[in-house]
Amino acid sequence: MKRTSIYFICFVIYLGGLSLPLTGEQATTVYRVQRGDTLSRIARRFRTSVGQIAQMNDLNPRSVLLAGRSLRVPNPQAASSANNSPTVTSYRYVPVYYRVRPGDTLSEIASRHRTSVGRLASWNRMQPNGILRAGRRLKVGVRRVAVETVREGFHWQQVTEYTRVQVPYSYQLPTPESRQFDEDFFSVHVFAEKFAQGNAAYLELRPHVSEAGASTLARLLALGEVKLTFRGEEVPVDRTSWGYRALFAIPPDRPPGDQPLQLVVTEGGQSRLLSYVLPIRETNYPMSVSRINLGDRSRWHEPDPEVTALIQTSQQKKNQIFAIRSANQLSGQMAHPRDMHRITSPFFIRRKSIRYYRENGRTVYQPPTIRPHRGLDLRGFTGAPIYAIADGRVVCAQRMYYEGNYTVIDHGHGVFSGYMHQSRFLVSEGDRVEAAQEIGKSGATGMATGPHLHLGLWIRNVPVNPLSLLSLPIRE
Repeated sequence: MKRTSIYFICFVIYLGGLSLPLTGEQATTVYRVQRGDTLSRIARRFRTSVGQIAQMNDLNPRSVLLAGRSLRVPNPQAASSANNSPTVTSYRYVPVYYRVRPGDTLSEIASRHRTSVGRLASWNRMQPNGILRAGRRLKVGVRRVAVETVREGFHWQQVTEYTRVQVPYSYQLPTPESRQFDEDFFSVHVFAEKFAQGNAAYLELRPHVSEAGASTLARLLALGEVKLTFRGEEVPVDRTSWGYRALFAIPPDRPPGDQPLQLVVTEGGQSRLLSYVLPIRETNYPMSVSRINLGDRSRWHEPDPEVTALIQTSQQKKNQIFAIRSANQLSGQMAHPRDMHRITSPFFIRRKSIRYYRENGRTVYQPPTIRPHRGLDLRGFTGAPIYAIADGRVVCAQRMYYEGNYTVIDHGHGVFSGYMHQSRFLVSEGDRVEAAQEIGKSGATGMATGPHLHLGLWIRNVPVNPLSLLSLPIRE
């Protein structure tokens, strides 16, 4: 009996030292490996560790994954429900009023509403010992009103069989609009969140597949040359294992209407010009007016040599990086740049700035300026995480005057994403990053009135709404 007890205790100790894999339909799901996947990328996608996935599938953590292999991974739905991610509530303050009654005094009203006579007098532009008339409405305080509650955290959303996007719980990924043009042995598919000004657009050339399963893929891939232009400007085209793909911009500031999309295909030494029309709608960009106290933060009216030098070196760096034209680096994985979704300033809103500063006791105004907001501002408290929206290489991670701590990622073919005003860098120039990888922390560096993330996306120097990229069914 004593020996049996010892064996039982040893068996319990042995079990306690094991890290058993998750079991059950609620705890795990099956993921099919896609081309270019790594264990670290899959682990990040399902919010787990490389070690756990390796253990669940009897793999070496450094194993090379073959496309098409099935892996057991933690169920993201089960994980998210267990985590119960927190919520963040936005508030605004509204005034509280009181109607004066006969016999009321300012001190009694102040005491009743837990404030001071001086504050009441200031709020209501009156003397502290002034006469109160019955029926007058007085401001006696403010109260906090909840505007909206946003859930923090994110999940992976499958766009197509080949494309998935990490998005916050508070963001609903729009379904893209599409156009299709059929030719003799292939078809042209074009996608955009909206066929409207300021959106990214994605094009695929796909082979025809008959009801019997016969495909024209071999003929399509045998084309000698494929050239694409939109609005007369050339668009880089990538040849893939399944056809061809391209990404282009619908400019935010060019006239809407029917726009030409032309394709030149060369087969057997003979070239064909194929012309299509994309109807582009107008986007109504609002205007905002703001008063900016230049103060000592931006003495452009009295140029500081150090500030001038920083502005010049920053501009030189931007000119250098946005001229890069590397090979395509986009994959079938993308991500929203934050773990919560709240737009504080929309893309291409026209900002009218009334700028001024105080000098010798008087206010000096500068001529007002109207500039479009060439990016998107997303709420982000200081230290909040920032994620790369797509795969690429970091070509800039440095402090600039206007942008503050600024990271730029090159996604290939002149496609760049930029992340401004960071409080902290988590990547360095030259690093390769994957979609959904944390690259920095939100902040208020540079010309910012408060902590937030300014996100920009450029397609060959044309700014587009950065979030419009996430709706596209991009695949490798």
